[in-house]
Amino acid sequence: MKFRIDRTDRRHTGYEEFKWCVKALGDWRNHNQVEKLSSLFELREWAWTTWGPSCERDFWLHILRYNPDHTLNTHWCWHTEYKETKLYLRTDKEANWFKLRWQ
Repeated sequence: MKFRIDRTDRRHTGYEEFKWCVKALGDWRNHNQVEKLSSLFELREWAWTTWGPSCERDFWLHILRYNPDHTLNTHWCWHTEYKETKLYLRTDKEANWFKLRWQ
């Protein structure tokens, strides 16, 4: 599976906190959904192993806003939408690790 990494902007919720967004390429109608989901799960497992546990982006942003003494993972989180999961990476450092491993 191929992934695309893009710099976040105002179209992305959380762009103030995360500089990069990773998503799997392909059209759900033309590709095997199980293969695409498996690739995304593999990517999320890699991030979990590399930087430690994290959570959904919306939970991450909520905790950041309402709990100043948070212990959130400072490297990554993910976001699940209808038939699509995106990985959000905090800085260029994490983006470079991703590129070394997956591209």
